[in-house]
Amino acid sequence: MASQSLAQQLKLPDFTALNPAGLAAKLDQKLAQNLQAIEQLVGQKDTLDYASLVPALEVLDDDIGKLWGPLSHLHGVSNTADVRAAFDECLPKLTAYATQLGQNKGLYLAFVALAESQKFNQLSQSQQQFVGLQIRDFKLAGVALNPQQKVEYGQLKQQMAELSTQFSNHLMDATEAWSKHFKDSEGLLDLPESALQQAQEAAKAKHKSGYLLKLDFACYHAVMTFAEQRELRQEMYQAFNTRASDQGPQGGQFDNSQIMTDLVSLRHKVAQLVGFDNYAEYSVATKMADSAPAVERFLMDLARGCKPQAQADMQQLQAYASGQQGPNPLAAWDVAYYSEKLRQSRYDLSQEELKPYFALPQVQAGLFAVVNRIYGIEVTPCTGVSTWHEDVGFYQVAYKGKAIGYFYFDLYARDQK
Repeated sequence: MASQSLAQQLKLPDFTALNPAGLAAKLDQKLAQNLQAIEQLVGQKDTLDYASLVPALEVLDDDIGKLWGPLSHLHGVSNTADVRAAFDECLPKLTAYATQLGQNKGLYLAFVALAESQKFNQLSQSQQQFVGLQIRDFKLAGVALNPQQKVEYGQLKQQMAELSTQFSNHLMDATEAWSKHFKDSEGLLDLPESALQQAQEAAKAKHKSGYLLKLDFACYHAVMTFAEQRELRQEMYQAFNTRASDQGPQGGQFDNSQIMTDLVSLRHKVAQLVGFDNYAEYSVATKMADSAPAVERFLMDLARGCKPQAQADMQQLQAYASGQQGPNPLAAWDVAYYSEKLRQSRYDLSQEELKPYFALPQVQAGLFAVVNRIYGIEVTPCTGVSTWHEDVGFYQVAYKGKAIGYFYFDLYARDQK
């Protein structure tokens, strides 16, 4: 018998062979099977203990993850038209399933019975906490609502999921839609060589000569920090910070304004439906903060503590810029540029000059060496594993010679990511 490959041993998805269009039908079948299995599980006469309840649910959840996980991941890192279409088709099914699961009274009562049983005290602290959190989440999902309210809750969650996806899609589309082409580098004075090379590669990818500036953060940051032309910095700043809005060069084209308004309204309705005054209280219920007012107090205290130093820093930056015949007052698109100039003036050190010392191979090797010294783990690359792009790596994490985990490493900005 031929030995299994690493991908087969780990049951990793084959991204190169993934057919997004066929996932919806498979997902329908798996969701139906899961719901049937859950009904059989909670239909048992005897009280379920932790070992018979939780692992069984984890297996069912893992089965869903094997189908949905790769597609959901591709939606974030390789959002092609077919991936987006499949994601949009599958998301309502997953949302309905999650709502139905969260409102399953039989499953809720199984956890309640476990929490009230004598066996509960024999569980570890983490297991007891897990049971408690599950009961909490059932309540937050509306398990106690009447049938009509449950339907309303499900409809609200569906609308929220759809709008959240639209928001993300609009932002990605707006980011990729804007670009500025230069036939030569005269209009890109002071831009570092690494940024110019990236702009050249971007132009080549679009079958153009010269240089192409885009709104991915690497390009945006380079222009804001180094570009001498103030008009270029302003143009790019406004394009970047008005993406998917009713303002800027694409104003209204990918506008998320109404989506945000609708999401706020839907969240408020969901929160009130399950017994909270507002969404802030509903959100805090699953977090470490004591209450919504406590979060607000923390943020305001933080702002009061930081503001004087921020104002002092801004005054110093303005004084330096004025001394260099710069604008007064500084605009938002001036801050990073003159901050870099001030750093060079004070310390005779540029961020760009540091780059050769922090090339990716050295930084990556250094990172893996640090975690080895601190935690004793070893990170090594693996081959023969399917990925969604040739730049993506796959690594093993080992401790004392034994593999304890694996991860994908996707470090580069690109279209549809």
